[in-house]
Amino acid sequence: MVNKALKIMWIILLASAACAAQQNSVEQLFQRILSNSSGPMPSTEELFTTVNEVSVAAMPAAQLQRTLLLGRQCLQSSRAEVRQAGMVLFISTVTRGDSARFLEGYADDLGSLLAGPEGAISLRHASLYVLGSMKPQLPPKAVAHLSAHLEDNRNSDEEALTIAASLIDASPSDSVTVQRALRVVARRAQPGLTAGVLRQLGLSKSKAPEALDFVATSLQDSDVHIRASAVDAASRMDKYTRQRFAARLQQIASDPSEPEHTRDQAKTALQP
Repeated sequence: MVNKALKIMWIILLASAACAAQQNSVEQLFQRILSNSSGPMPSTEELFTTVNEVSVAAMPAAQLQRTLLLGRQCLQSSRAEVRQAGMVLFISTVTRGDSARFLEGYADDLGSLLAGPEGAISLRHASLYVLGSMKPQLPPKAVAHLSAHLEDNRNSDEEALTIAASLIDASPSDSVTVQRALRVVARRAQPGLTAGVLRQLGLSKSKAPEALDFVATSLQDSDVHIRASAVDAASRMDKYTRQRFAARLQQIASDPSEPEHTRDQAKTALQP
């Protein structure tokens, strides 16, 4: 019995040591990157094996704060591969449920990257993602940077959606925010963007008059995917708000030409 207890204790100690070693290795990796300013970078495999949402989630607060300071130095490097490694740390950190407390102080650093080159794998793209994903809620500085770039013509549709959805989530019933987001949707007229904003309005349970008008109009849209997204949005709102859409939802629920999933969701939305 004693031997079994000792064995269990050793397993726990070894697991704790392994976890601590992984946490330490994140900090040590960035120390190594910064100390070797012109030398070879860690391999992609080593970077992503060491720095990821699991290893960063396990880091104690003090250690993560120290490591993020190293990450900031990486973002300021003249070497593109060092900047990219720094961004991997910020992306891994933003997945934490308490990421805002760690990243709020870096909003200006991330915001400064929004003037840089665009592209799906650019630091600009990644910065928008991090700024818009801080949890449990967006800090004011993150909101300010996102808001300043909402109408930016350089945004891809995906980036426009990231910004619009993040701002709506931060202030779901603020008419000014919703109006600005919907103007971007109208100007771009891209079904994917429209559908994404509709979904966010539903997820955020927006009660802004402009949001409810947009959902009602979209329920009548000729595009089956936009109608489906509008049904999805309506189904996520409270029962009193859903009553506003009841007549149109009933039509969709009983229309055999609508996709089965859309009909089923409309029926669910009609339930008390």
